[in-house]
Amino acid sequence: MSEIGKGSTFWFSIECSDICNPKKKFYDFDDALNKTTKIMVVSNNQRLQKELVSFFRYWQMDNDCTTNISDALGKLFHAQLENQPYSICFIDEQLPKLSGKSVCESITHLKDIQPLVVVPIYSKTDEQLKTSKMISLIRPIIYTDVYHCLMKIIDPDQSKKQETIKDYYLPESDNHLHNKKVLVVEDNKVNQKVAKGILKRLGIHCDIAGNGQEALSILQKKEYDLVFMDVQMPVMDGLTASRAIRNQSTKVLQPNIPIVAMTAHAMQDSRQECLKAGMDDFISKPIDPSEVFSVIERFPNGVQVYQENTMIEQTNDPLKSIQTGAEMMDDLEPVDEKYLFDYEKFALRMGNDEELVQMVIEEFMLDVPVRLDTLEREIDTGNIESACINAHSIKGSAANLNALHLKDLASELEHLAKDKAQTGELVSKLKELRQAFDKVKPFLEKS
Repeated sequence: MSEIGKGSTFWFSIECSDICNPKKKFYDFDDALNKTTKIMVVSNNQRLQKELVSFFRYWQMDNDCTTNISDALGKLFHAQLENQPYSICFIDEQLPKLSGKSVCESITHLKDIQPLVVVPIYSKTDEQLKTSKMISLIRPIIYTDVYHCLMKIIDPDQSKKQETIKDYYLPESDNHLHNKKVLVVEDNKVNQKVAKGILKRLGIHCDIAGNGQEALSILQKKEYDLVFMDVQMPVMDGLTASRAIRNQSTKVLQPNIPIVAMTAHAMQDSRQECLKAGMDDFISKPIDPSEVFSVIERFPNGVQVYQENTMIEQTNDPLKSIQTGAEMMDDLEPVDEKYLFDYEKFALRMGNDEELVQMVIEEFMLDVPVRLDTLEREIDTGNIESACINAHSIKGSAANLNALHLKDLASELEHLAKDKAQTGELVSKLKELRQAFDKVKPFLEKS
């Protein structure tokens, strides 16, 4: 018989996930937004339809496709009558017989199917598009292009926050990633350290190839889940290597392995060039840990990932569109230390991993002086093509460390070399580059 105040005490424990600290997701929407967003795609291009639908299915958004305007209008009106209206309509500019742009403008003014946001999809950027206030997409369609487009429509306040705040995030090792194997193809030792350090923190096995030729040899013997491929390398560049991997005659074990370009060139024609070479997607330099994480998370689902990096030059001729490093230094009184070396941003990108930070800085301090001496010899002997590669490499390393003064000057030297500038100009710019390295050294040593 039970008595008040008397009895047994017992306990038990169970393992469960930490609901207080849910895993952070990238480029995703709240469930409420997913459920209330209904999308129509109008295009007779099956590949375009397939790409967009894969994104919407990943986000679990209700979507539908049609190949022509008349069918689209019928579905839009019918959905409105059923009180289940579409909220967004993507229209391909290359629809046969009709101008996608004019159709977009016409549908926008149809009162019977409002509210409806119409998004044109263009094949290339034109001057009218640059001045237009209409939200649009440019082909080839990339995952985060679509994500940011949708954010501007369904959650504009959050979209504005994302544009002004760069939240670098490097998660700790994740068990479900431990069986992933990645090959990083990169000739720059600093960038190799950064990539390997990020992947190690994610618990991913990583091998390094110093150029495209080495990558082919490795891929003929070992299998990987993903290849991160630098575009500009000596011996064999990333575009040539990607074409070779896709070619059955090279006898790599996985001709269809996902290849993600690592490139500082984010312009639209550069995207197209990578895709034509057989690459599946791109991440921008300097490497953003959240991009790496998203690629590895999403690629098994066939979802592409790309994020524009605001540090990248957006023009073919940065010498004409930005201040030179020397000009900026002249304007800064006193010298802006953050422009020389922004330790906080660099450390944040490295997940505040002190060991990784020190390892990358040490490699940078060893690598750059050697490349500067090599550059001097190459300019003296007229080996401008190799000089261009070394300047490009210093630019990439400096960008990874957030040493922006050095990065800008290296970029200027690279473009002078590409434009076959006079030897005197190259020598003068190299002198500025050496001086910039001398200025940043004390800050690196202090860190």
